[in-house]
Parts: sequence; structure tokens; C-alpha cells
Amino acid sequence: MKTTRPILAAALALALSACKKPESGTGDAAAPAAAAPSLEEKVAQGPEAAAAEAVKIQEELAAVMETVTDAASAEAAIAKLGPIAEKFAIVAKAAEGMDKQLSPEADAKLKEQLKPSQDRLSAAMEKAMPVISQNPEIAQKMQDAMSKMAPKP
Repeated sequence: MKTTRPILAAALALALSACKKPESGTGDAAAPAAAAPSLEEKVAQGPEAAAAEAVKIQEELAAVMETVTDAASAEAAIAKLGPIAEKFAIVAKAAEGMDKQLSPEADAKLKEQLKPSQDRLSAAMEKAMPVISQNPEIAQKMQDAMSKMAPKP
């Protein structure tokens, strides 16, 4: 599917930043601690970093969707999607075109890295959708929340 490409690229960028280890300090106790890199900075490190972050986001999203068992829990889950959608949009935007830079072997490796979190998310969404689709108002809220995952221009 055409829509999965940006998602995969975003997932790749996320996954890689989680794997990167911080550099050790110089041992100077008086030196201020460096600020943690932003999500944008993490995913800009390359496809592996994007994948690492995407895995984290997919796992977070799956965990939220796994809580959906009825209308009340669906509403609660939807309320949690905003920040997750914002992170996903950041990763998707940063990862656009990254997959074109990858060798077929690297692309296959990153897709394999993303597969477990994608499978978990797919299963959670499949389980939650009957509950969500029973109520048109909740279904619209879910659609609105998910649309925020698209990369911002």
C-alpha cells in the first residue's frame, strides 16, 4: 500500500534512535548535562534511527488500542492518541524518502525490525475496530485522531 511507505520510513527512523548509545562524558563533574536530542534530531540520524523510533511509537499505540473493550475505553484510548499521532507525524515526515536510500538488504532488515510492532498494532486495531465502529461519533473521533499521523508539510 502507498500509505505504508511513510509509516515504514517513520518506523525506521524511530527504531534507530533508540539503538544509539549516548556518548560518554569527559568526566568533568562541573560540565552541564547535554540536552536530550529531540525526536526530530533522533530521526534525522538515518533510517535505522527512524525505525527504532517508529517501533517505540507503534508499541505505544498498540498498548493504547489494546485497552479498548467498550465505548468508554475507546473514548479513553482516543484521548491518548494525540501525542502519539504527533510523534508519528514527525517520524513520518523525517523518514520520507529514506527508504529510497537503502540497499535492498538494509530495507529488508529494517522491515523485519518493524514487523513485530506492526503485527502487534494490527492485532490491537483489528480487535478494537468492532467496538469503535459501533458508535459513529467514536468512529469519527478515531478517524480524526489517526489523520494526525500524516506527515506535516
